[in-house]
Amino acid sequence: MHRSPSFLLAASIVAALVVVGLTYQWLPIQDPLITRPFDSYLPPSLEHWFGTDKFGRDVFARVLAGSRTVIIIAPVAAAVAVIFGGLIGFCAGYFQGVVDDVLSRIIDAVLAVPTILIALAVVVAVKPTPIGVGAIIGLIFAAPVSRTFRSTVLAETTLEYVAQAKLRGENAWYVMLVEILPNTLPVVVVEFSVRTCFAIFVAASLSFLGFGVQPPTPDWGLMINEEYQQLVAGIWWPTLFPALAIALLVTSMTLLTERFAEVLE
Repeated sequence: MHRSPSFLLAASIVAALVVVGLTYQWLPIQDPLITRPFDSYLPPSLEHWFGTDKFGRDVFARVLAGSRTVIIIAPVAAAVAVIFGGLIGFCAGYFQGVVDDVLSRIIDAVLAVPTILIALAVVVAVKPTPIGVGAIIGLIFAAPVSRTFRSTVLAETTLEYVAQAKLRGENAWYVMLVEILPNTLPVVVVEFSVRTCFAIFVAASLSFLGFGVQPPTPDWGLMINEEYQQLVAGIWWPTLFPALAIALLVTSMTLLTERFAEVLE
């Protein structure tokens, strides 16, 4: 895997965005929050590599700064989804019977509603901070994640090592956490990677709709929301570069997820 050119490229891009997101305030770039009304909509140049937006803010600096929001929201969402979804899936798959029926019906009800609508309803009711948005997205993703874990645990409970643990008198939580969980780590890794990709899209969609991270915080989806109407006027740079950043990160994460899945299989 580590010799694959696509893996190395994708890993380098993700690592670079994480480093930039954590350290952009110390990089030799312009302040992404400073407005310059007389420099609005300057095209890309040596002074402003990605041009400026309607407030005269440097787009290059804001794209780099916007990566911080993504590297907070996406991992938080993926972690919350895997933890809560895994807990529900383990309980449903291990205990089965009434527990499985009740949890499955609740999950079916959640999955019947589009993800973005649930996220909008919740975000409207709370103050949308990056961590809060990530937690909300993660709780919504817990439903599909739980189904994956349920199927995996159902298969594991039929194996001999689980039967032996039960015969030894081990309690249910011991069997799930000590016996079954280590054998589901490939599923955990893949689900975490997949949900990270989905979270990037959902977070960007919420910001684009105006319900995610609020201005003037640099955020890729918010930047597109603020500037996409200027495309008809030929002012493409404030919209194109954050859109490319989203596409680049999602594509890189998708490639990493595919490689992880191939290795774990």
